[in-house]
Amino acid sequence: MEDYKVKQIWPAHADHISYYNKKFLEQMFNESEVIAQPKYDGERMLVHFNGDEVYCTSRRHSKKTDRFMENQDKIKDLPKIGYYRPFGYTVIDCEFYSDTWADAVGILHSLPERAYQLQETTNVHFAVFDCLWFDGKDMTNQPYELRYSLAIIVVSFLLDERFHVVPFKTVHSYEESMNLMNEAIEKGFEGIVVKSLAKKYYDKGAMLKCKKFETVDVVVYDYQQGNGKYADTFGALKIGYYEDGKIHHVSKVNCSTDEERNYWRDNWSTLQYSVIEVKCQEITDTSLRHPVYIRRRPDKSKEMCTKETIFK
Repeated sequence: MEDYKVKQIWPAHADHISYYNKKFLEQMFNESEVIAQPKYDGERMLVHFNGDEVYCTSRRHSKKTDRFMENQDKIKDLPKIGYYRPFGYTVIDCEFYSDTWADAVGILHSLPERAYQLQETTNVHFAVFDCLWFDGKDMTNQPYELRYSLAIIVVSFLLDERFHVVPFKTVHSYEESMNLMNEAIEKGFEGIVVKSLAKKYYDKGAMLKCKKFETVDVVVYDYQQGNGKYADTFGALKIGYYEDGKIHHVSKVNCSTDEERNYWRDNWSTLQYSVIEVKCQEITDTSLRHPVYIRRRPDKSKEMCTKETIFK
C-alpha cells in the first residue's frame, strides 16, 4: 500500500454535536476560537494533486484492493495544480455536491460514460473545507486554522469555478450554534459543522455536525452477526415495519453502545420483534437515511409500527 500512487488517507468523521456532553463543549468554546461552517448535502471526497495527476478518493474502502475507492474517472476536466504552481503532493478535503443529493450520488455511482453524460445537464461543485497534505507534507497534525488557510491557497491556484472554500462564522456557545444551524437549514443546507481552530484533523471532536433529525419507531426482527472485535456479539439490528401479518425490511442499525449490543445478544429470545426508536437524517417515501439507534420502546408493540407510521 505504501508504494501505491494515491496516498491512503482516512477522511475524519464528523460526530453529531449531541454525542458530546456539556462539559466537553464548554471547554472547547472556552479554550480556543470556534467556527461554524454550512454543511453541504453531497458526498465526501478527498482530491489529491500530484503535479499533473489528479485523484479523487471517497470514504468507501474496497476489501478487494485494500484501498479507498477512486472517482476521478467520473468527473469532467479536473484541474491540475501543476499547471499553475509546482506544489508537491497536495490533498484537499471537500464535499462533492450538485443540485440535489441524488444528482451527486448518481454521478459518482455511475459508469464513467454515464457520469459524463449526467454532468452535461447537472451542475457539480466542490465545497472545500480542509487541506490534509500541502507541498508534500502531512498537515493532519497541524491546527485547523493553518489547514484552512492552506485550503484557500490551493483553491486560488485551481482556477476552476466548481471549487470554492466553505465560509465560516465565529461561534461562542452551543446555543449560538443551534441558532446558526436553523439559519443554515432555512437557506437550504443540511445544517452546520462546528470546528475548533486549534484542533488537529483526527482530534476528538474536531468536527461536530449540527443538524436536525427525524425519529421513528421500528420493529427489530433479526440481527447481523458482528466481526472483528464484535465477533462474539451482534454487529447490527435488522429493522422494519409490521403489515399484513409479517415484517417488511427497511434497514439495519448499529446499537448505541457495547453494553446495549450485548444486552440484545443475551436477551434475543425475548427481544426479537420488539420496538426501538431511531433517528434519521431524512425519511424518504421508502427508506430511512442514516438511521441511528436511540432506545428500546417496551411500551410499544410491533403492530403499532406500520408503513404509514414510518413513511409519513
